[in-house]
Amino acid sequence: KQQNAKIHEHNIHLEVAGVLNDLLIGSMANISPHTLEAFKASGCFHVLSISGLHFSLLGLFTLGLITWALKRSQWLLLHTHVPALALVLTAPVLLGYVFIAGMNVPALRAVMTAMLVLTAVLLRRQRTMLPLIAAAALLVLAFHPLSLMTASFQLSFAAVLAINLIYLRLPLFTAVSRDQPTWQRLVQRSGQTILSMLYVSLAATAGTLPLVLFHFNRFPLLGPVLNLVIEPLLCLWALPAGLMALLLLPLFPSLAAHCLQFGSLGVKLTLWLLDPLPQVSALSLW
Repeated sequence: KQQNAKIHEHNIHLEVAGVLNDLLIGSMANISPHTLEAFKASGCFHVLSISGLHFSLLGLFTLGLITWALKRSQWLLLHTHVPALALVLTAPVLLGYVFIAGMNVPALRAVMTAMLVLTAVLLRRQRTMLPLIAAAALLVLAFHPLSLMTASFQLSFAAVLAINLIYLRLPLFTAVSRDQPTWQRLVQRSGQTILSMLYVSLAATAGTLPLVLFHFNRFPLLGPVLNLVIEPLLCLWALPAGLMALLLLPLFPSLAAHCLQFGSLGVKLTLWLLDPLPQVSALSLW
């Protein structure tokens, strides 16, 4: 029994490491079929794909760190525009990460959109997201023309376009009255955030539904709701901790290990929630 317990603990450790590995570099080599089926049944399989959220978080962390470092120099503050310089220095980090991620279509789409956004901000020509999405699609097809007919390309851009349609109408952008007490404003803002997350999930689900049915003949019925639970655990807990570990690894390996251990807690909780889902056939409509 003790030997079986050790083997079981070792397998759990490998499974957590496999999910973290996939979140950070896009490799599913160490994820068991049971876990993959659980993510598919929950409608959260897209979380395992390196996409815009990864590059947004990495860009924010890197931009904040570089900006803080540059502002330590009085000469740079007097002779340069520090925010613009920080944006320029952030670009190579994002480009390096897309090579680590294997140059897959979602990663290419995300990094090209990020580069276009950085360029638009530097040139002060940012408008709507639609031209940036179209330009990113054009650049992806310039590198991989045959990806036009793949499920990855179609689902990736369909989800982004669907979210773009409702982005400016999200409750999160509704102003909160300053006349209310602080606790009421916090409650209202929290409700707006949760509703906005639900609307984004519903928009992405609706936008990709025809393609999901065409390619996979399967629709996870509780996908929009389960995404509200699974995405924060992985994307706002495990992923930031893993990205921070990647940044700290060259200089502070022990601190990076602690970041990975902290991120693994989010993965363990996710796997615990998803473990029984493959046995519940009613979660998916075939």
